[in-house]
Amino acid sequence: MPNRGFKNWISHKWETAETWLPWVLGGGSVLIIIGGLLIGFLRDDQREPAAFVEISDSEIPASQTYSEESIESLSAAYRREDRATPTTRGVSSDAPTNRPFVVNMRGAPEKSEIESRTGIRASQARAVILAPDLLQRRPGQELKLKLSLFPATQPIVILKAKSGYDVNNGIHSGVAEGDPESQVHITTADGMVSGTILYLGREYRIVSDPARGVHYILEVEN
Repeated sequence: MPNRGFKNWISHKWETAETWLPWVLGGGSVLIIIGGLLIGFLRDDQREPAAFVEISDSEIPASQTYSEESIESLSAAYRREDRATPTTRGVSSDAPTNRPFVVNMRGAPEKSEIESRTGIRASQARAVILAPDLLQRRPGQELKLKLSLFPATQPIVILKAKSGYDVNNGIHSGVAEGDPESQVHITTADGMVSGTILYLGREYRIVSDPARGVHYILEVEN
């Protein structure tokens, strides 16, 4: 009977499967891989270029990040001044540099929001843009800098000579003029600034907010 003959043929084939089954499985795998590569190649030819979308977790565009001047205009001004006076950067002087280290912002967050983001209770607080490049100077030289913490608190600080060792790179410490008990400790890293300033019996903090690309200055509440 035909069915019995077919069953006998199948039974015989399974008895010898160890000799032919690996070749069948291997050949099938090769065909599947070739088919997949061919389909992928045909799809790539018809695919449109991917579109790029700017993603930011800040509610305000970077080009309008609160500053009274645009970041581009500040950078251009710094470049013009650098070209005009290429040897003055980092040189100790009787007068602080005339470039602003602290740049005011428009549309800045309220004190309560700054306290929430920093976790610091403050008597007063504001958001600013800082120019950390102004802290750069040659090893062995001091730097005099106007530190505009708040409109009524703008000490002139004298930062100690910078060490030539890489381990101290980004660390700036000094005192404020007119207050021998003052302490200034500022650290820079990756374009952001953090610091603690003790001045006229008050403590001030500089806190960076990398997510927004801004800094907060706070007078710590006693």
